[in-house]
Amino acid sequence: MFYQVAYPLYAERRCRIEWPGVGARIREVLHARGMKQSVLAERVGITRQLMSEIVRGHSDPRNAVVRAAALVLGTSIDYLNGLSDVRDVHREQREALDPARETPSLC
Repeated sequence: MFYQVAYPLYAERRCRIEWPGVGARIREVLHARGMKQSVLAERVGITRQLMSEIVRGHSDPRNAVVRAAALVLGTSIDYLNGLSDVRDVHREQREALDPARETPSLC
């Protein structure tokens, strides 16, 4: 095939793209919180296999997964994406990010 001749490293890596940033941050926070990947996967609503691939950097998580993981882990989406170095989110901010929380009525 053409891509094997033109791009031998691409063919050698078997087309696997790695996304180490989010996975490394999730692994770090999991370790700090003493939580297992399987527990996080269950709370986020994805399979253990997908969570393992994300943590190893073999899968790019969707925004909804990153948002849910940040909420469960008590950190920010920016921290998981590598845009911030502040790991812990205050309780009030976690409650504001909670999608299950009822919004107050203005009427």
